[in-house]
Amino acid sequence: MQRKASARPSTGRPLSGLPTMARPITQQGLSGPRRLGTAQGSNRIHKDQRYYISQIQSHIGLLQDEIIRLKKSIVEGKVASVTKPELKRIAEKLARKFAEQQELLNTYNNALDFHMSYITNDKIAQDTAKTRERNRQLMDELENVQIYKLKREENLKQLKKEFDEEEQFTKKIIETLSTDEREKYLELYEQNKKYVEKINEQQKSLKNVKEKIENDQKMLIPSKQKQTKLTLLKNYERAKRQHETLSKQVNEIINPENQKEILLQQVKKDKADIEVLSKTKTLLDEELKEKQGRLQIMEEELDNTNNKRLEKHKELRQREVVMNEFIDTFEEKRSRVMKNIQKEQDKIIESLDAMLISIADFEINDMNANTDFRKMPLEELKKHYEVLSARIARLNMINEKDDNEIKQLTQEKEKTETNLDDLNDIDKKKATIESELKNVKQEIANIKNKLNATVSAVSEAEKKKSSLEEQLSKSQEYKKIVKIEQRIENIEKELNELQNEIEGDESETIVKNRLDEVSNLIEKYNEELKKRLKKKINLVQNKFWSSN
Repeated sequence: MQRKASARPSTGRPLSGLPTMARPITQQGLSGPRRLGTAQGSNRIHKDQRYYISQIQSHIGLLQDEIIRLKKSIVEGKVASVTKPELKRIAEKLARKFAEQQELLNTYNNALDFHMSYITNDKIAQDTAKTRERNRQLMDELENVQIYKLKREENLKQLKKEFDEEEQFTKKIIETLSTDEREKYLELYEQNKKYVEKINEQQKSLKNVKEKIENDQKMLIPSKQKQTKLTLLKNYERAKRQHETLSKQVNEIINPENQKEILLQQVKKDKADIEVLSKTKTLLDEELKEKQGRLQIMEEELDNTNNKRLEKHKELRQREVVMNEFIDTFEEKRSRVMKNIQKEQDKIIESLDAMLISIADFEINDMNANTDFRKMPLEELKKHYEVLSARIARLNMINEKDDNEIKQLTQEKEKTETNLDDLNDIDKKKATIESELKNVKQEIANIKNKLNATVSAVSEAEKKKSSLEEQLSKSQEYKKIVKIEQRIENIEKELNELQNEIEGDESETIVKNRLDEVSNLIEKYNEELKKRLKKKINLVQNKFWSSN
């Protein structure tokens, strides 16, 4: 049992709080039998000095181990706390030192080589000159490398700036976008990310496949049997593919009748396309002519506006001259004008008197006041009524004429006012005419482009038609088809003639013979076609088996 540390004051003896053995071993062996418990403690025993020394040494060893462990942890902490630039700086410093030491080692090695090979002073001088030249070249190369490095760094900085600018620009664009467009953009961006990931995965899989193929090829190199087996498998797959393609070609061999129908349909389609294109061409030509006419009109209007401006300027100059002349001769002309005015007033008075005499016909109220309708007989009343109705109609006519004249005068007044406004704003009018002219020119350019496109399409269609016609003229099957058509036409003609003969003569024997002839011809033609098809199929099969 171990004894706990006592709380009593020290009595010159060693402390009893340290964990010690119950019966320590000394040079004499055991210290004797265990003592019984006393008043000072139940575990009180005699202890040797060497025992305490060994305990202290063990404690010192433990403390030294702890110090070493702490130093290690401190060093590791220092290494971990060192930043990246400091490590880089240390690495550069060590690299420089290493290079210097390497140079020194090279110089020492060279000196040893010189000493060992008993080289003369001239050779040493030559070698030193060569080494200096080489050193100079290497230094130049190093400078070039440094310059290249600096350029690359500048380019990288520029690229980073451009990348940042692009990112900011895209952010601004995204901010300007509406909510729907932004959502669409984000969806497309995520889709692009997914596609990029898929592409990367596929590239990795392709790389793995290539590596696998290379490994398989490496595996196949030592064994010839595997190589022969691989070549045989490849040849088998190739033959299989050829067989499939040839079988498809055999199945897809077009009959002459089908080929004839296809060619006729294509020719019809091309004719229809050519007609449509020619119609569009004519329409575009007409539109172009209309636009050119409009352009000419606009140019004439522009020239007229310029001429009007010049005329107005001349008129203003003439007015200025006239005004000056008028101011100079105003007093002389005044008296003359006054006399003329008096004369004109006299004339007006005379004309008014005449008008009063002429208007006497229209004074209906006065006439009605003077006449007594009660005393008048019926015939006179009828006459009076007719005269009144004629006068009223005449007055209505005059009133309508006056209204029409007033309307015309107001319209002319508005037109003159608008013309005056246009003449006042000649620059505005010119600008509007120029803008209209630009629009017309643009429309003409668009029409020309359309016309060129249609012309090119027509030319392509014509080329297609000519190429098809050439192909048809070259192909023997088409010639045969044409011949067959001619023969069919001849047969139809003969049939029509026979029908006419039948209607005239009512003879059935001739018709039967002719129909038999036609059926025989058709059977012969079908047999020839079958033979040709069989020959073609046999040739294809022979080629296939020969290739295999």
